[in-house]
Amino acid sequence: MLLVALAAVAATTRSVLLRDVDHRVERLLSRRTGGLTAACGRGAAPSTGARFHDARRLLRVFLERQYAGPGEESTGLVGRAGGRAPGNAGSGAAVRP
Repeated sequence: MLLVALAAVAATTRSVLLRDVDHRVERLLSRRTGGLTAACGRGAAPSTGARFHDARRLLRVFLERQYAGPGEESTGLVGRAGGRAPGNAGSGAAVRP
């Protein structure tokens, strides 16, 4: 009986912890996505005002301005080794506001 009770407590605790992790990840991704969307909407580098002419430059500036929290990393991917991004968009596609 005690073993069954311990298994139930462990399963419940695991479920609660996994749900908490999911919520935290979702909040973080929403915040990052919102920041990148805002950067795309402006279409220009905040520090220089120069327009972004490709996704690579936009992503680089965006990631340089991010502050990673403890245990957090940011990375970005533009295009593929062959120079083509998924969906037939080239890695040098223009970024428009």
